[in-house]
Amino acid sequence: MGPRAQNSLRTQSKESDSPILCNLFSTCHLTLPGEAEIEPTFRCVSDDGKTRTVTNIPKDFFQIEAYQSGETRISVLASGISKRTSDRISDAVSGHEVIDMIAGSGKIVSNNSKSDIVLSSNLEGAYSLAVIRVSDTYNHSPAAAAEISDHIFGTSGDPLNVVTGYQECSGGKVNISPATGSRFSGGIMELELTQNIAGLFSEDVEEDVTDELELILGVDLSSYTNIMYILPDEVNFNGAAYAYLDGRISVVSNQYVSYQYVLIHEIGHNFGHHHSGRENSAYGDLSGMMGLQVYEDDAPRACFNAAKSWWFGWYSDRHVEVTPTSGSMVLNMLSIDDYLNDQVTSDEQYTVARIVEDHEADLFVMYNRAEGINSQVLGHRDQVTIVKQNGHMEQSWLEASLGLDDNAPFRWTTSNWNGSGRDLVMQICDNVAGTPDYARLIIYIEGLNDISCDNSCPSGMSEFKAGVFTDSWGDETGWWLKEKMDTGYSNVILRDNYLPSNTYVEKKMCLSQSKCYKFKIRDEGQDGICCADGNGSYHLKIDDTTIKDGTFEGLRDEVTEFCL
Repeated sequence: MGPRAQNSLRTQSKESDSPILCNLFSTCHLTLPGEAEIEPTFRCVSDDGKTRTVTNIPKDFFQIEAYQSGETRISVLASGISKRTSDRISDAVSGHEVIDMIAGSGKIVSNNSKSDIVLSSNLEGAYSLAVIRVSDTYNHSPAAAAEISDHIFGTSGDPLNVVTGYQECSGGKVNISPATGSRFSGGIMELELTQNIAGLFSEDVEEDVTDELELILGVDLSSYTNIMYILPDEVNFNGAAYAYLDGRISVVSNQYVSYQYVLIHEIGHNFGHHHSGRENSAYGDLSGMMGLQVYEDDAPRACFNAAKSWWFGWYSDRHVEVTPTSGSMVLNMLSIDDYLNDQVTSDEQYTVARIVEDHEADLFVMYNRAEGINSQVLGHRDQVTIVKQNGHMEQSWLEASLGLDDNAPFRWTTSNWNGSGRDLVMQICDNVAGTPDYARLIIYIEGLNDISCDNSCPSGMSEFKAGVFTDSWGDETGWWLKEKMDTGYSNVILRDNYLPSNTYVEKKMCLSQSKCYKFKIRDEGQDGICCADGNGSYHLKIDDTTIKDGTFEGLRDEVTEFCL
């Protein structure tokens, strides 16, 4: 159906002028490929659950207080609230209302009461999804309930659905279950409206559905963390779907109910995530589900970009923050699939890096490895992606994707970083295939703390490397490196223990060239790492020069001291 015409609505104002309070939400629309992108719209939800469309928000309205969808509470006079009618002759004055912020002298109030429609910001745990299959008495209806249930919950064996999508990407930390109760079967509730909804706008049908559920049927929508309305093909949609940002409700056209991308994307808005864009397109980032992916049945198997992944927090034990003006950094960026399959081998391997400074928007860095749970991601496959996002629920923008082939640059810079007058540089050095897969990246301020791929340590420092090939009892092997202080060797600066068996494990670190160090390796079995239970060994290197090779055969531990 075509977009809504500007003159298609008329309003009838209220006579009373008492103010109402409501919580302001952004509703984010998913545009169809090739169509003009739709700016987020605003809805306001009062404490009684009444939803109103909001118009004429002054450009400077949010300068007094930062806006947050679902949290920002406004007051508006009743004179700014109008009932809306359609140009269709058969329509009577509807109960749907529009708030004109200018006419109603709308303002932000200090009461930060959170609307019941807001989804918790906790992005781990159990979630219940109530799906409402909406039809009317004029034979306009979506796909069969069992088919919808299978697409969303996998109740008939569909392997790629909303439940498995979030379970896989979160590593089992998000578990969505179908709503239960006397009105639900397979998470689906049937709702038949008595009016003809063909040609009506999706927002109007949404309000009719909510009123029918709460006022007529007495359904307590707050019992469910998420509610998804599936509307028939005949309803007039702007795009494929839309959802309340950090709210409960999403609304999906039946035409796209089998599209994994659309379903995961809309629930992502409920979880508080805005779109992922690139250049002039708000959905132009091809590296995650909040940007653009394929519109196909049961596809794609993909997760989220660097910024969204950081804020979801699912991989936070491998997050790292970098402040480039405080020092350069070498980052070994993990494949998310390998991380979730417990293939991490070093404390210096990370899932997402956040680049922060006092006067810069945050940058987020990730290795967009196209394998396993992310094997069908649409773009920037097997590249290191750099994404800008200034806050949790903000729009993100892909700044660059780095690779080592002809399809992507290997180096990215941005000028006058943090007002320093110098360039921030990020450069990919290697894509390492193995267990795990990772990309090695260097970050530095040009002319301040330069490093290179060949020499990853800044001036005045040397690279220390400890490599251990374990025997059959790797979990009995551990080591630490201490830096000499005024009180002796009291400061542990690097360690590794409980190592995998019969495996080579390596760690490295930049050490000051003006200090002394002590390395100690220990075997709890007290017989070294060679040769009764395997041919283990270890070596220590400084800038690729070996300073120690050993097995400490028959010993409990071995110590090496050295100065640079």
